[in-house]
Amino acid sequence: MKVYYDEASRLVKIKDSLKSSYMVIKFLMIVNIFNGIAFTMGINRETSDSFKYIWIFLGTVSVVVLFILIFKKTSANSIALHDIEALRQKSILGQKRLSLKLKNGKIRDLSSLKKEEEITETKDLFSGLNVKVV
Repeated sequence: MKVYYDEASRLVKIKDSLKSSYMVIKFLMIVNIFNGIAFTMGINRETSDSFKYIWIFLGTVSVVVLFILIFKKTSANSIALHDIEALRQKSILGQKRLSLKLKNGKIRDLSSLKKEEEITETKDLFSGLNVKVV
């Protein structure tokens, strides 16, 4: 993963595979939703009620994940500096994760940053750009 600032266009550019990962997850969630609808509407009448409840649960989880990916997260590779509100750091299971909080309310995950020096380098970059580091 590479995060850098393009001074000419005043954009933060991120090179990673998040966009393709999100596309695959969105596709799988849509397939899950259609499967859930098909099984609960009785296309396969030989299934027991417990399988219908499982598909209702999977469909509901898929709708929630799809909602989060569409309305709460972004996979943009170029973000204008004035659109960034803060660089956030969270610790999940003892591992540091960085994300950009945008002014439109969306979050851009920087999940490919694994090494401590990459995280420090990214924090220094955004501190130098006068972006609040939380």
